[in-house]
Amino acid sequence: MKSGATETSYVFLKEYMNFPDDVEVSHIPKDLYNSKKKVKILWAHHACDQYVYLNFNHSKIDKIVCPSQWARDLFIKHLKVPEYKLVVIHNGYNKIFSYSSRKTKTFIYTGIPYKGLELFPQIFSKVLEKHPDARLKIFSCMGLYGQTDTNEKLYDTLRSIPNVEYHSSVDQSELVSHYQESAFFLHPNIWEETFCVSMVEAMACGCHPIISNFGAIPEISQGYATIVPISGIRTSEKYIVDDTFIDKFAEACISACDFFDKNVDKYTKLSFITAKKVRECYNWKKITEDWKNVMEKNERLEIITADEAIKEESYLEHAIDNVLKWTEDEKELAQTRSNFQIEKFIVLGNYTIPAAVHQILRERRVSAEAYVELLITMKEKSREFEHRWKDNDKSQPVESKTAEGGYKQHWFDLDQYRLYIFLKSSELEIRDRIQQMETLDKILISLYEKNGGPVSREQFESEDHIYWERRFADQMFDEIVSKNSGISEGNLHSVRRALAPTIGDDDTNRIKNSMPDLTLALNPETAPNFVAELQQKILAGVEELTDKKVSLPQPKEEQPKIGADLDFFKKFKEE
Repeated sequence: MKSGATETSYVFLKEYMNFPDDVEVSHIPKDLYNSKKKVKILWAHHACDQYVYLNFNHSKIDKIVCPSQWARDLFIKHLKVPEYKLVVIHNGYNKIFSYSSRKTKTFIYTGIPYKGLELFPQIFSKVLEKHPDARLKIFSCMGLYGQTDTNEKLYDTLRSIPNVEYHSSVDQSELVSHYQESAFFLHPNIWEETFCVSMVEAMACGCHPIISNFGAIPEISQGYATIVPISGIRTSEKYIVDDTFIDKFAEACISACDFFDKNVDKYTKLSFITAKKVRECYNWKKITEDWKNVMEKNERLEIITADEAIKEESYLEHAIDNVLKWTEDEKELAQTRSNFQIEKFIVLGNYTIPAAVHQILRERRVSAEAYVELLITMKEKSREFEHRWKDNDKSQPVESKTAEGGYKQHWFDLDQYRLYIFLKSSELEIRDRIQQMETLDKILISLYEKNGGPVSREQFESEDHIYWERRFADQMFDEIVSKNSGISEGNLHSVRRALAPTIGDDDTNRIKNSMPDLTLALNPETAPNFVAELQQKILAGVEELTDKKVSLPQPKEEQPKIGADLDFFKKFKEE
């Protein structure tokens, strides 16, 4: 197979899983924009600064799967994608790449020329000065991508260097034996890669990587690589390295050869552990499970009309499944905490993740159950209407008994209007409920990602003491601040709410330039300064919203009160 990582990733993933018919997966955003399928997932093999992301619109995409944390962070930073839309799932490698202990003092490079191949003449020439028996195998060309190759001079230069074997491209089955023979994978990458499948393939065969710290490659090496800090000038196209980097990279290669010569047994052990780590992290079976989890979490209800909701028999069943989606997690976290107790710490931003998850699960269940109950009521009223007027003369009233024992007349046209109005108003609530559940789902997924996985009951209980410590500390603190500043505890909570970020998002503070120094409010002498600063910040926020200059009203001059001290009256009269 002579193809790049993007193409091979699709091939191998589809061996293990079938995507639902209503799911579109692509590494090209425009393909997803134009897709008619319900769920659209971007498999982001490309770095976020590449041409495919021009005019990027994440609102048209349901999920973005990144092959590394490094790639994920760039989507947040540069393309302003919300965190809940992003998930890290590594790429995998072809299992034909297997470990071998039969190593020689050979370096190997497999990749596109522009990822650092131009540095090899300088680097390897320095290596040969210390280790003239070292070898270098290169497998590189642009023909792999159907592009015209303009690097023939570079290839000729490489061929002229002693102990260098240059190859264009070979089948993976042939490449395996070359990896298995090589002790080191050489990659002085000057191009930011989101993953680097070639390095993973080499590691699976037991090669020790020697790489730069550029892009996601250090992360993907899982700590089993020699990493050389890159230095030079960064341009929009690549990194132009300086002589310092060339020298340090050559030194790293020389040190690796020294180690190989003097510590063959230790090297063999390291090689075996490296290959084992890769098998654990980057096998397609594990990766498929990660994808299935994404698919399950991305399930959602399509917003349809009220008429469609009551007529489509599978819709109610689908809705119930959606309601129960987080049930097991809720069972796991069941605790006797009031909504107020948990909500206080979530909203104020000093919550534990288990408490936040528990609260959001509760809110989702309430919203989801109300949604299903509405659907049932809609079906019930629709069927009552159909049953009542099925065989009756619609020009004449139909009588029915009331709960009080009397009779009530029903007219077809009025019944029809009532049902129509009820269904249309229900349609709005259906939309609201679905959007609420989707929002809560996004928050839950975000919290799970921050937690490193689902929150367990044990974790909730282990953090319980933190919960109560914060509660009592906050309560005492609020009492002191309220006493010294004159701000009621209720207003103080409102200020904190205005400052608190939204769970799962990075909302900025809604009070201009954040809260004043609270330590000022702990001292009665400095408390007025705290109040004055808080007032100014609030005013600044009001001015920003209204675009108008505002100021606090000046206090009115106090008037004398009847029955006041006589000396005061005397002084007032004299003035």
